[in-house]
Amino acid sequence: MRTLRITCNHGWTVEALRTYERTFQIARHRHRVMAVRPVMEGQKGVGVVRFLGLHRDRVSTYVKNFTTGGMEGLWEQTPRVEAVLQICFIAYTCITHGLPISAKTNEQYAKSN
Repeated sequence: MRTLRITCNHGWTVEALRTYERTFQIARHRHRVMAVRPVMEGQKGVGVVRFLGLHRDRVSTYVKNFTTGGMEGLWEQTPRVEAVLQICFIAYTCITHGLPISAKTNEQYAKSN
C-alpha cells in the first residue's frame, strides 16, 4: 500500500476531526472521518486499515476524497453506490405498486455488483 498523504486539510485540524467523529452514531459514517484523522496525524494507511477493519481501497478513497473536496468530498457517494441505490428505488417502487420487477432491473443490479 502506498503512503497516504493529505496535502490539503481544508481548515480541519486533528482535534476538530476527533470531535466531529464523536458526533456520529452510525459506525460507517464515523469510519470515514476516522480513516482521515490518523493519516493527517502521520500514521500509515496499513495501520488505519488494521485498526478500522476496512479494505485498503476504501481507506484510500476516503483520504483521496477528503484531500480533493474537504468534508463535502468525504461524503460524496461513488457512482456504483448511486447506481445500486437507483436500482433499489426502482425495485421498491415496483414492489409497493404490485408491478413485476423487470429482467432489465435484475441485469442492472448484477452489473453493479
